[in-house]
Amino acid sequence: MTYFGQIRRSAADGNPFMVVCPACGGVGRTSGAADLFGRHPLTEVRLSDREPRLISDSLGVGYCWSRWHSRSPNLHQLPDELRDSLSADNAMDIEGGYIRWRTAQLAHAALSAACVTYGRKLAGLPEKFTK
Repeated sequence: MTYFGQIRRSAADGNPFMVVCPACGGVGRTSGAADLFGRHPLTEVRLSDREPRLISDSLGVGYCWSRWHSRSPNLHQLPDELRDSLSADNAMDIEGGYIRWRTAQLAHAALSAACVTYGRKLAGLPEKFTK
């Protein structure tokens, strides 16, 4: 799992703010997800190298994530541990193993939630963040 750049944290009053990732200094990558999640109350993650795939078919237009199939994944492909953690909340449909969201923003929100759940699990924390 790789994390990039800036991270969004919640202050004691619950208002989010951005800080430079302490593990990479905002310029690189790190594989220390357990440590990062264990030290900081992360509530949102944005993977800057992932973009959902646009699908247009008889069911309509939507955005989805795919499984990681190669050594050089496409922008919409995710490792199994993230793809399997995606929630269908706010999804427009589930068809052929794909969860489809109406907007890229909703697809990114689902991926963010999956990343937070996975990171918290690696750090040995409860699934949901509580104040």
